[in-house]
Amino acid sequence: MAVTANVYNHTAALFAGQTVTISTLNVMLLSSSASFDATHTTVNAVAGAASPHRAKEVYGNGWAEGGKTIASVAASTVTTNDAKLAGDQVSETASGGIIGPCRYVLLYDSTSSKPIILFDLGQDEYAGDTTPLKMTFDLTGGTNAIINFIVT
Repeated sequence: MAVTANVYNHTAALFAGQTVTISTLNVMLLSSSASFDATHTTVNAVAGAASPHRAKEVYGNGWAEGGKTIASVAASTVTTNDAKLAGDQVSETASGGIIGPCRYVLLYDSTSSKPIILFDLGQDEYAGDTTPLKMTFDLTGGTNAIINFIVT
């Protein structure tokens, strides 16, 4: 199943203005009740207000509320006009039940609570008990990345 990346209206401005803390980029799991709205500017707008929990967030059985931080996030040059932002694989083994189901993965800056990208997995996904849930970002060192920046 193909994954679709939906970018928020403010994403380019956040990176251009250097207001994204790449060391605190997190991924949060969201249910199929979430949806993409390019005008959302906060995690609570995307995942549901936190009172006491975000209504559309999926967590438990090993996956923490608020998601997981992507380790080793770094920017690098691809070509003269292109750059990428890549990071390590995120993995959590389900314990005590399944992780999920989730339809969306929200990439966000946990320092500012700004959403960056909403990944649509195309269908509900889950990890069975004792099975790892994995998200891979450029482990091979190729051109795959969390975000590719292309200047034309």
